Amino acid sequence: MNEIILKTYELIDELDKSSVVKELKLSKEMLITDKHILDMILDYRNTNDPKIKEELYKNEYYKTYMKNYNELFFIVMKINSYYKSVTDKRTCHNENN
Repeated sequence: MNEIILKTYELIDELDKSSVVKELKLSKEMLITDKHILDMILDYRNTNDPKIKEELYKNEYYKTYMKNYNELFFIVMKINSYYKSVTDKRTCHNENN
C-alpha cells in the first residue's frame, strides 16, 4: 500500500511539472489580474450568453486556460474511471466497520 501512496505523490509531482499544469497556472494568474475578463466570466456564468463566450475565447489566456483545464479534467476522469473499475466503488470502504 505504501508503494501506491508513493506513486500517487510521484504522479502529482509529475503533473505539477507538466506543461498542462504550468500553462494552466500561468494563464490563471494572468486572468485573475484582468478585471474585464473576470467580469465577463461572471456574466457568462450568470447568462450562458454565447456572445460572451465567443468574446472570452478571443482572449489567449482564457483560451489557453480552458484548453489545459479540459485536458487536466480528462486526465482526472481517466484516473477516476480506473479507480472505479478496480474497486467498483466511488469511495473508500473500511472492511472493519
